Amino acid sequence: MRKNLSKDLKVIVERIQNDSFTGVEIRSLLISLRYANPRSPILEELGDFVAHYDKRTKGILYNHIDKFMSEFIGFAVSGGSVTIPKPLFDQEQIISVIIKAIETNKIPGFLKLKFKSQAFNIMFKILEIVAETKIINTNVNNCRFSAIEKNDKTFTVFFCFGPVNGNILKIKNEVKIPALVAVKD
Repeated sequence: MRKNLSKDLKVIVERIQNDSFTGVEIRSLLISLRYANPRSPILEELGDFVAHYDKRTKGILYNHIDKFMSEFIGFAVSGGSVTIPKPLFDQEQIISVIIKAIETNKIPGFLKLKFKSQAFNIMFKILEIVAETKIINTNVNNCRFSAIEKNDKTFTVFFCFGPVNGNILKIKNEVKIPALVAVKD
């Protein structure tokens, strides 16, 4: 890892540990760590999401959504049933891979327990960033992430599409699929 990058990450980690961080620090953290050693598909995906939030046309989460969209269209056209997929990554997975990357890259000043105590706040910032991302889907127009929705101790960002009024697919109401979830202890 570059020396300057290590310094930048040290500042970001300290801000997170002191609960004085914003989405800007989380963006920088994820972009910086997406190709860190050891490489993690989760970090690469989230890093790519925050680096390319203007539109997504590829990636693990995109493929997950695209597969569901194809199944949903098949269901809408032919009948049958469709299963709403669970969120692809959970909070524990995301925080664990971030911590592993920070530890492996020996970022100075890292205090695991202090950092981990900010897990919910980190996830909330990630959800805010993901909620800004546009999805380009060839099957259905009007695909997007919705704003974050709160339910007791859970915050969820949903992938949404619809209403749709196409030749093959007609959907009166918006369809919501959970994309990422943050859980407060």
